[in-house]
Amino acid sequence: MVPDDGSAPDDGERRPPTGRQRQPSAGHQRRLSTGQTVELPLECEFTLTGGVFPASARRLSAGLPDRLSPVRIAPRTGAVTLASIEYHYVGGLDPYDEFAVIVPVVADSRTDLPGAQLVGGLVAGSVGGYVSYLPVTTEASVALGREIWGYPKEVADIEIHDRGERRRTIVSIDGERVVSLDMRKAETSERGATMRSFTRMDGRLLGSRVALGGEFALTPLRQRASFSLGDHERADELGKLGLRERPLATLYGHRMRARLHPSRELK
Repeated sequence: MVPDDGSAPDDGERRPPTGRQRQPSAGHQRRLSTGQTVELPLECEFTLTGGVFPASARRLSAGLPDRLSPVRIAPRTGAVTLASIEYHYVGGLDPYDEFAVIVPVVADSRTDLPGAQLVGGLVAGSVGGYVSYLPVTTEASVALGREIWGYPKEVADIEIHDRGERRRTIVSIDGERVVSLDMRKAETSERGATMRSFTRMDGRLLGSRVALGGEFALTPLRQRASFSLGDHERADELGKLGLRERPLATLYGHRMRARLHPSRELK
């Protein structure tokens, strides 16, 4: 993270949050092409800011695997989550930063009717997020995401500025800005949830379970987050999603914890 006052980064920002002892996992180990060994399920701790923005359902559908449909909030409208993630701890790797572009989806949905589609997906356990773009700040984190889960990671410059009540994230590649995200913090409470994450690897549709916990706030219909696109070609791709400026909800979490389970092919 880059302090807004221009001072040197505080090493404490990169230390794992205190007050909780990590228990040895009963999982298995994977060695990455970059040489690091990680244990699965993967344990992470992080700070999160983000917003959920309306987007064109037709354009979102064009970029999804056949079995996934964007969650409809209106007949022609889906959503995209833009999230800035500052990892303080990632088992087996040095901490890194990440910017996620995630499309809320339903797998194998029988209807696109708003409301009915989401309810049916929740009952079937088929609601999740399809990760369409995931820039990160280290090569090791690229290997981690691509080799184990199929996440579409690539190395980028990610600056996270903390301005008291606000956090600003700037993503750039080769000196060209891709996207900026501004977020006003919210009051949090301890929460936990389990979600599904969908990816595509070698032509196969994969799903994985992600268990989340920590101090978190989801604030609906409030102008707490905004984004702007830059001039890089990746920004052009995001612009083609038909993103709208006013968020449906904003996300803020600190002392967050996640356990990422290995992915499995959807049958």
